[in-house]
Amino acid sequence: MSSTSDWKLLESIAAEKDETLIYKFDYTADSSQVSLVSSMMGKGSGNYKITLFNENLKPVKKYPVISNEFDPKTFVLEDVVVTPQGQVILMGCQHEYQKGKRKNKNS
Repeated sequence: MSSTSDWKLLESIAAEKDETLIYKFDYTADSSQVSLVSSMMGKGSGNYKITLFNENLKPVKKYPVISNEFDPKTFVLEDVVVTPQGQVILMGCQHEYQKGKRKNKNS
């Protein structure tokens, strides 16, 4: 039997040199399971990996990797929700990228 101070490996994620790992560990919409959403953000598109765990932190469902084809300069992921029916909803906002000159801090 393990104590509450023991660490447990839930997921192993490998990132490339130019990628950033972002993750969210939260309860599902009906609080019956815990979801781990990991996102690999690079220069191109982002990929989202979703795994559901039971109350003992055992994986119960792994979703296929979701690929985001939006330009990372114009799309920001706000939240990922797993519905009680097991559907995944990605919520984000897309904005127009304005290329231009940055303001100088000294002026």
